[in-house]
Amino acid sequence: MNMDTDDDLQADRGWENRRLILASLVPRTATRPARRGAVPDVDGDLTDDPAATKKPGLLTRGARASASVVAAGGRAFNKRVPPENRARVAILTVATIAILLVALAGVKYITTDVNPSTNTTTATAAPPPPPSQPPLRRDTILSGITAKDVCPRDPNYSDANRAFDGDFNTAWICTRAKNQDGQTIQVDFGRQVTLNQIRAIGGFDATAPDGTDQWSKHRIVTKLEVWFPKDLRRDPVTIDTGGVRDWRFIALNPPATVSTLLIRVAETSEPPQPPTPTSETASPNPDEVTSVAVSEIQFIGTDGSTAPTT
Repeated sequence: MNMDTDDDLQADRGWENRRLILASLVPRTATRPARRGAVPDVDGDLTDDPAATKKPGLLTRGARASASVVAAGGRAFNKRVPPENRARVAILTVATIAILLVALAGVKYITTDVNPSTNTTTATAAPPPPPSQPPLRRDTILSGITAKDVCPRDPNYSDANRAFDGDFNTAWICTRAKNQDGQTIQVDFGRQVTLNQIRAIGGFDATAPDGTDQWSKHRIVTKLEVWFPKDLRRDPVTIDTGGVRDWRFIALNPPATVSTLLIRVAETSEPPQPPTPTSETASPNPDEVTSVAVSEIQFIGTDGSTAPTT
């Protein structure tokens, strides 16, 4: 007779209970939640590779999302477009996209051509090129002049070179033969010069040591003629002083290249007389000896031939 008790007949479940207890103590991760109704494999959890539970990367998730969108779009396209029209609609869609891309490229090209990009690079000024020729010589008052006149050598006479010495306290003084104008001075430069201007003071513009004004002691030159050498075939020029006690000049255009000149007194006038209470105006005496004076004559130009002659 079998006397086994119920405890002897009950199966030994101690190992299974131990596994359940251990499984309940193991923490669950977010990537591997517990499954309901199933007993987890505790030994397997303790030996799983961590890389197997790693979360997918951003690129992988993006690719999956794109595939899902494309699949959804394809399903919507197939649902809305009948099978016989799908090829034509696809071709029209591709053509429309191509036309839009070409139009956008054309607009971008035109905009770039009309409004070019501003160059922000600062331009550096190039250094000036070296001079290819020497600078032009400036006009100066020519010196080294000698002069000769045809005048009586009387007590009134003063050498013609005094009209070219640059000293206003001296002057060329010449007695007028038969009280007529026409006195001449031969000017020699001693080399070729190019004249641009000639100027003169037509009287003795000075004061004597005793205070006497020399301007009123001699006739005033109102017109002074300058004659050029015959080979220049050039008409004479006239300096019209108007009897003014100051410089008067004539510009030579074109400039004249010469080595000698002739200066002639063409016209003179009576010198101004200081008013006196007892003096009376008297007619000039034809036999009275008169003289003409010129303080200074200057030639403005350059040495050498720097201008064409005519």
